[in-house]
Amino acid sequence: MTLTGRVLNAETGAGIDGVVINVKGTRQVTQSGYGGHYFLTLGGEGGGAIEFRLLGFETVEMRPSTAKATTSKDTLLMDVMLKPKPITTPTAVIYAQKVDTVFGNMAYFVEDFQFCGDRFILLTFENSLKKAQVKLVTQDQHVISSADIPDEAVELFKDFQGYINVIGKEKIFRILIRQDHLVLASLPVKQFQSEIMPCADTIPGNILFSNYYKDYPAFSWFKYHVSDTSVQKLKYIKDKDLLEMYEEEFDFLKPADRLAARKMEISSGIDKRIIAAHMTGFAKGIHYTPLYAPLFVARDTAYVFDHYTDRLFRFEKTGTLIDSIPITYHHPKDWREWKHKLIQDQTTRKVYALLQKNGYYLIKHINLQTGKTDAGYRLKYPYVSRIKAENGFVYYVYRPFESGQTKFLYREKLSE
Repeated sequence: MTLTGRVLNAETGAGIDGVVINVKGTRQVTQSGYGGHYFLTLGGEGGGAIEFRLLGFETVEMRPSTAKATTSKDTLLMDVMLKPKPITTPTAVIYAQKVDTVFGNMAYFVEDFQFCGDRFILLTFENSLKKAQVKLVTQDQHVISSADIPDEAVELFKDFQGYINVIGKEKIFRILIRQDHLVLASLPVKQFQSEIMPCADTIPGNILFSNYYKDYPAFSWFKYHVSDTSVQKLKYIKDKDLLEMYEEEFDFLKPADRLAARKMEISSGIDKRIIAAHMTGFAKGIHYTPLYAPLFVARDTAYVFDHYTDRLFRFEKTGTLIDSIPITYHHPKDWREWKHKLIQDQTTRKVYALLQKNGYYLIKHINLQTGKTDAGYRLKYPYVSRIKAENGFVYYVYRPFESGQTKFLYREKLSE
């Protein structure tokens, strides 16, 4: 049974978001979202007391038995009024961390999302990603259009041209919007993987791309000039120690296997040491970690984050190296906190490093002029996923632990 409704300010009638709602004596908990709307799944007969609490307001207890019936036999409607309560303290004023529910529906999970102007494209499913949908939704949680995905969905991918695509197990689809209706157009998978996915961004007249391959511990960033089709190498990235181990695999092969690797080198043109590492499965072993050295663009400047030389390299739009500055955020005291993940706010163009401790993500703004980071902003909930930044907010997907809630899309204001 689902309990839904709004939490309202008893004095003004306005909706209140961020109210903690839980069934007393259980771990069933949720929060009110935008406009005070909430959804709560009730176990059993659903007769236990439900507590509504938020700093600055009087706590209220209600029972589902007082709720109104709706047209659905499994849903009850109950609006709750909270009275403001002044907070006084002799030393400081305490502010609750504000979390907005961007989108949530108890009927299906939000698996992934992308920004689409002032709206969102959501990847959703009820029971399995084998039968998923994409939805076009507004900021007030209104679903404008939905479309079924004819493949098992994996994620949403926004390419360097700004198109949003569905990456499936076997197929790839571009999401098109025709008069507010979603249409999925099938794309050639191999061509998309080889020509679109390697491209990170653009600067005037140029496309920035890499030859990254996750099973090889080195790659390069390039600049492709659209008008004359020339290609310029910007930066070669390698994990020196890992590359040495990778290439030594050939020396440990049995004589017959070394001979086979040499023959394959002659016939394919691929270096025998690369062939040897594939033969031994080195990239699947415990000593191998795929390289992570992303490129971002801000104000027509390309920034390459080389985590293997501890330097941030800056390039002009012509491809000329401006300089490089030291970076250290990826070397925390506990190396396990570094999650090999940077995100960029596509509106402000700020770049953030993601670290994690005890399940909670810490988001640190990287100063692109100095390479230094701030103290960091810790997200309110643990083990969130699909973290993205947009216009000063961080967005993520989350489902409260041991709750009956589906995965919702949330956001928090980045404090800097």
